[in-house]
Amino acid sequence: MAHLQEDLAAVARSDEPLPEPLTAAQAAVPLALGADGVMVPFRPEAGMPWGKIRWREVKVGVLAWIFHKLALYRYPEWGQCPGG
Repeated sequence: MAHLQEDLAAVARSDEPLPEPLTAAQAAVPLALGADGVMVPFRPEAGMPWGKIRWREVKVGVLAWIFHKLALYRYPEWGQCPGG
């Protein structure tokens, strides 16, 4: 929780996070971006199977490098992709 409070304080001060460096291989691969709102059930008591369900919308965002298939197709000299 302390880490969250530090991050929120940094946002309030308009401090921008430092960008993480990218390798040349990462910079060459396309980045997919998606967002949606999904309905999630909440109960009055966490972890308990009783009580009236209240549905709330939760916003979800996804960033993903399209790497395995696309990168090997475009850059066969890279060889096998890490992790698969």
